Amino acid sequence: MKYTGTEMETVSGRMVDLVNTSPDTIYLPDVARHLSRIARFNGATRGEVYSVAQHSVLVADLVEKFYRITDPLVVMQALLHDAHEAYLGDITTPLKNAPGMRAALRRIESQIIDAVYTGLGVPPPWGGNVDVINQADQLALRIEARHLMYTRGEEWQDQRTIHPKAAALFRQPLTHDRAYDLFLGEFGRLELAMHRYPTACGA
Repeated sequence: MKYTGTEMETVSGRMVDLVNTSPDTIYLPDVARHLSRIARFNGATRGEVYSVAQHSVLVADLVEKFYRITDPLVVMQALLHDAHEAYLGDITTPLKNAPGMRAALRRIESQIIDAVYTGLGVPPPWGGNVDVINQADQLALRIEARHLMYTRGEEWQDQRTIHPKAAALFRQPLTHDRAYDLFLGEFGRLELAMHRYPTACGA
């Protein structure tokens, strides 16, 4: 591959072009390792770093155990909802809300998201799946803020009561290695379930 200035080297030594991303360059251990080392909230949490890998598992847990979605494909899509951040980093919401930023990011993000799903052999979410994953993502944000942020998110988050069953799914921050293992373990469990129950996954 000729270096053009838009490629990044992953932890495994692969080169991934962030502008024209090939699904062939997407590697699950890279995704899991990178996400386990990327901090939620730009690292502004109390105590230990809370990783995007843990956040991803929390969103998947909420979809499966709180919203009671039994289709393993939808839960897998929830697990991978931020997988593109393995290559782009966790761009904070306040920055995304700056004028013009969402439009500027959308093209790059969308093609990396497509490459990640294709590379990992998972179709991207569609229809109602998108809605429930977004709901779980926002609920995870509220739960995480209550546990991890200095103000508990009171200055900027919806302060409605969080259902105890949802709140109980939160795990305290794990080490990078444990977060990596947790993410890979969840992926493996869901992949097996998708192959075991293909009808439920729309096959």
